Amino acid sequence: MKQQIVKLTAALCYWMGVDALFYMFNRKAKRIITFHNVMPECLLPQGKMIGLTDTEECFRMKVRMLKTRFRISTDVLDRGSATITFDDGYKNQQEVAERILKEEGNLPAIIYATGRMIGNTTPSEALVIDLLLHWTHLAPDGVYALNCSCAVVGQFEMTKYNRQQVWQNVIWPSFCKDGEAKGKVLLSALDDQYAMNDVLDLCDKEYLRLRMTGIDDKDIHDLRGKGWLIGWHTNEHFPLSKLSSEQKKREIADSPIEMKNVVFSYPYGELNSVDMECIDIAKEAGYPCAVSNVSAHNHLMSKYFIPRMMLDGNFYQCHMELSGLKYFLKTRKLLPKIN
Repeated sequence: MKQQIVKLTAALCYWMGVDALFYMFNRKAKRIITFHNVMPECLLPQGKMIGLTDTEECFRMKVRMLKTRFRISTDVLDRGSATITFDDGYKNQQEVAERILKEEGNLPAIIYATGRMIGNTTPSEALVIDLLLHWTHLAPDGVYALNCSCAVVGQFEMTKYNRQQVWQNVIWPSFCKDGEAKGKVLLSALDDQYAMNDVLDLCDKEYLRLRMTGIDDKDIHDLRGKGWLIGWHTNEHFPLSKLSSEQKKREIADSPIEMKNVVFSYPYGELNSVDMECIDIAKEAGYPCAVSNVSAHNHLMSKYFIPRMMLDGNFYQCHMELSGLKYFLKTRKLLPKIN
């Protein structure tokens, strides 16, 4: 019921011109949009969008909205434009998203690639966070033991109704405690309970290729030739604030030399996964600036913690977000600006 009211309110604001008013109020605010996966809907396992995923149709709708309202640029400091960005470096970004952006006018974008995904052709060697997400959404209902040092509980029950709660209350906090192994101890413990390979066998092979493998050196070369930028997103995609100083340096600064002149992207990019030490390391590493995944004013906001936003899948709610109306209703402020 609440979601229906939100959708109705968003539609009314659009047709009454309130969105248009806030587009004008926020005309000097930069929009940097975060995307992750763009997938054919027919391939989604059990119809689920596991992790942050747009269908092709939804992505195209968002792109058309962006190009109608803004000039599209890869310059994250250019206030007169919007920038399309992708995190992680999945194969679907090069094959599916790039095709749609080409069809919509050869629009450029930035991919922030993780070292683990560059050249990865084996789904079982994907990012640990993605393997954990798929295990949580696709493993059978049942009671599971969690026998590892990072576990926040010793046992949990999983049903088709509580998957999100299990993720939030069991898997994610246990993952964050597994800093030394960057989640691999937790993954091994879950694999002992129900094999990860059996989880992946539930997925279409084409889904696994697009969703769980990464761009390679040839893809990177081709995308750069089309005006795209390829930046760094750490090696393992672990919450940086949970790591030691030395681990943070390795994850942030150990990027390919050609990515040092491209904007850096923090994994997760939220206030509880990035701290001031991470920002200092990004500066010292030589990146020109860095993007977050926080859209609101905050104590870290700067050239090295630039706001980004993610867009809802509903047309009218997208306009509420892009115009800055939704942000104003929540904060009584206009969209944040970076000088």
